[in-house]
Amino acid sequence: MAGKNLFKGAKIKGGKGKIPKGGAGAGFAVGLVVGLAAPVLISALAAAARPAALAAYKAGLRLYERGRETVAQINEIVEDVVAEVRSETQEINADAFELPAEAAEDAADIGERTAAAVGEVGSTAPSSIKDIKRSA
Repeated sequence: MAGKNLFKGAKIKGGKGKIPKGGAGAGFAVGLVVGLAAPVLISALAAAARPAALAAYKAGLRLYERGRETVAQINEIVEDVVAEVRSETQEINADAFELPAEAAEDAADIGERTAAAVGEVGSTAPSSIKDIKRSA
Protein backbone atom coordinates (compact mmCIF):
# COMPACT_ATOMS: atom_id res chain seq x y z
CA MET A 1 0.00 0.00 0.00
CA ALA A 2 2.95 2.26 0.29
CA GLY A 3 2.96 4.87 -2.40
CA LYS A 4 -0.71 4.39 -3.26
CA ASN A 5 -2.99 7.42 -3.09
CA LEU A 6 -5.62 6.53 -0.48
CA PHE A 7 -7.92 9.39 -1.47
CA LYS A 8 -8.01 8.58 -5.20
CA GLY A 9 -11.61 8.52 -6.38
CA ALA A 10 -13.07 9.39 -2.92
CA LYS A 11 -16.21 11.46 -2.96
CA ILE A 12 -16.84 14.41 -0.62
CA LYS A 13 -19.85 13.60 1.54
CA GLY A 14 -22.81 15.67 0.37
CA GLY A 15 -20.73 17.24 -2.35
CA LYS A 16 -20.60 16.81 -6.09
CA GLY A 17 -16.90 16.69 -6.77
CA LYS A 18 -13.92 14.58 -5.85
CA ILE A 19 -11.16 15.44 -3.39
CA PRO A 20 -8.61 17.55 -5.30
CA LYS A 21 -5.46 15.82 -6.49
CA GLY A 22 -2.29 16.32 -4.53
CA GLY A 23 -4.32 15.50 -1.32
CA ALA A 24 -2.11 14.84 1.70
CA GLY A 25 1.01 16.67 0.49
CA ALA A 26 -0.87 19.91 -0.20
CA GLY A 27 -2.70 19.73 3.14
CA PHE A 28 0.59 19.18 4.96
CA ALA A 29 2.14 22.19 3.22
CA VAL A 30 -0.79 24.47 4.09
CA GLY A 31 -0.69 23.28 7.71
CA LEU A 32 3.05 23.90 7.91
CA VAL A 33 2.76 27.43 6.52
CA VAL A 34 -0.12 28.30 8.87
CA GLY A 35 1.73 26.78 11.85
CA LEU A 36 4.87 28.80 11.12
CA ALA A 37 2.99 32.00 10.41
CA ALA A 38 0.70 31.76 13.46
CA PRO A 39 3.17 33.13 16.05
CA VAL A 40 4.02 36.08 13.79
CA LEU A 41 0.35 36.78 13.09
CA ILE A 42 -0.64 36.44 16.75
CA SER A 43 2.10 38.81 17.92
CA ALA A 44 1.12 41.33 15.22
CA LEU A 45 -2.54 41.09 16.22
CA ALA A 46 -1.63 41.42 19.91
CA ALA A 47 0.44 44.51 19.18
CA ALA A 48 -2.49 46.05 17.29
CA ALA A 49 -5.09 44.92 19.86
CA ARG A 50 -3.25 46.41 22.88
CA PRO A 51 -3.92 50.07 21.98
CA ALA A 52 -7.53 49.21 21.14
CA ALA A 53 -7.94 47.46 24.51
CA LEU A 54 -6.39 50.42 26.34
CA ALA A 55 -8.69 52.86 24.52
CA ALA A 56 -11.73 50.74 25.42
CA TYR A 57 -10.61 50.58 29.06
CA LYS A 58 -10.09 54.36 29.21
CA ALA A 59 -13.50 54.98 27.68
CA GLY A 60 -15.11 52.64 30.20
CA LEU A 61 -13.30 54.36 33.07
CA ARG A 62 -14.45 57.80 31.87
CA LEU A 63 -18.01 56.53 31.57
CA TYR A 64 -17.83 55.09 35.09
CA GLU A 65 -16.56 58.40 36.53
CA ARG A 66 -19.29 60.36 34.74
CA GLY A 67 -21.86 57.94 36.11
CA ARG A 68 -20.55 58.43 39.65
CA GLU A 69 -20.71 62.21 39.26
CA THR A 70 -24.26 62.04 37.91
CA VAL A 71 -25.39 59.80 40.75
CA ALA A 72 -23.78 62.16 43.29
CA GLN A 73 -25.62 65.14 41.74
CA ILE A 74 -28.94 63.29 41.77
CA ASN A 75 -28.33 62.25 45.38
CA GLU A 76 -27.67 65.87 46.35
CA ILE A 77 -30.87 67.02 44.65
CA VAL A 78 -32.91 64.33 46.41
CA GLU A 79 -31.39 65.25 49.78
CA ASP A 80 -32.27 68.92 49.20
CA VAL A 81 -35.87 68.03 48.31
CA VAL A 82 -36.21 65.78 51.37
CA ALA A 83 -34.83 68.50 53.66
CA GLU A 84 -37.21 71.06 52.17
CA VAL A 85 -40.21 68.76 52.60
CA ARG A 86 -39.25 68.01 56.22
CA SER A 87 -38.88 71.73 56.94
CA GLU A 88 -42.28 72.52 55.42
CA THR A 89 -43.88 69.62 57.30
CA GLN A 90 -42.48 70.88 60.60
CA GLU A 91 -43.79 74.40 59.88
CA ILE A 92 -47.24 73.01 59.05
CA ASN A 93 -47.27 70.90 62.23
CA ALA A 94 -46.16 73.86 64.34
CA ASP A 95 -48.91 76.06 62.84
CA ALA A 96 -51.53 73.34 63.38
CA PHE A 97 -50.81 73.08 67.12
CA GLU A 98 -50.48 76.80 67.76
CA LEU A 99 -53.61 78.17 69.47
CA PRO A 100 -54.73 81.75 69.06
CA ALA A 101 -54.64 83.84 72.26
CA GLU A 102 -58.43 83.76 72.71
CA ALA A 103 -58.57 79.98 72.35
CA ALA A 104 -55.76 79.60 74.90
CA GLU A 105 -57.69 81.78 77.41
CA ASP A 106 -60.88 79.80 76.78
CA ALA A 107 -59.02 76.53 77.34
CA ALA A 108 -57.60 77.86 80.60
CA ASP A 109 -61.10 78.94 81.79
CA ILE A 110 -62.54 75.53 80.90
CA GLY A 111 -59.71 73.83 82.77
CA GLU A 112 -60.32 75.94 85.88
CA ARG A 113 -64.08 75.32 85.82
CA THR A 114 -63.50 71.59 85.34
CA ALA A 115 -61.07 71.46 88.26
CA ALA A 116 -63.51 73.35 90.46
CA ALA A 117 -66.37 71.05 89.47
CA VAL A 118 -64.30 67.95 90.18
CA GLY A 119 -63.27 69.41 93.52
CA GLU A 120 -66.91 69.98 94.47
CA VAL A 121 -67.93 66.51 93.37
CA GLY A 122 -64.87 65.05 95.06
CA SER A 123 -65.83 66.57 98.43
CA THR A 124 -69.31 65.01 98.35
CA ALA A 125 -68.22 61.69 96.90
CA PRO A 126 -67.77 58.75 99.29
CA SER A 127 -64.11 58.13 100.09
CA SER A 128 -64.38 54.38 100.65
CA ILE A 129 -66.66 51.38 100.33
CA LYS A 130 -67.47 51.64 104.02
CA ASP A 131 -68.97 55.10 103.42
CA ILE A 132 -71.12 53.65 100.64
CA LYS A 133 -72.37 50.85 102.94
CA ARG A 134 -73.13 53.34 105.76
CA SER A 135 -75.16 55.58 103.51
CA ALA A 136 -77.22 52.66 102.33
